[in-house]
Amino acid sequence: MEKGFTLVELIATIVVIGLLAALALPQVMNQFSNHQEELSTQQKELILESARSYVLENASKYPNNGGEENYCISLQEMVQAESLEESIAKSLFGDSYNTAKHFVASYQGSSVQVSLADGACS
Repeated sequence: MEKGFTLVELIATIVVIGLLAALALPQVMNQFSNHQEELSTQQKELILESARSYVLENASKYPNNGGEENYCISLQEMVQAESLEESIAKSLFGDSYNTAKHFVASYQGSSVQVSLADGACS
């Protein structure tokens, strides 16, 4: 008698492995997607904090007017001032990051409120 596996045994093993992979793969991909979203959220929070610091460091350009005026700050302006790394802006908003998003900053008391808005500064 010959030793080894029959064709039926090999096919059955491959089918079982395929089923296990089909069940596990969506969960693995979902975890990867959740991690990417979390990382993106953390990067956006970091960018908003950088924008707050940028406004405070450039108080002569963006004076505290008691919240009467909103200031428009482009991502390109922050990259040129080295307050934001270009690679981070590109990773979140693509190569056209300067026209894709901008910051709107205003004062509330002594603190700066910053939000991210669509489009270029107008």
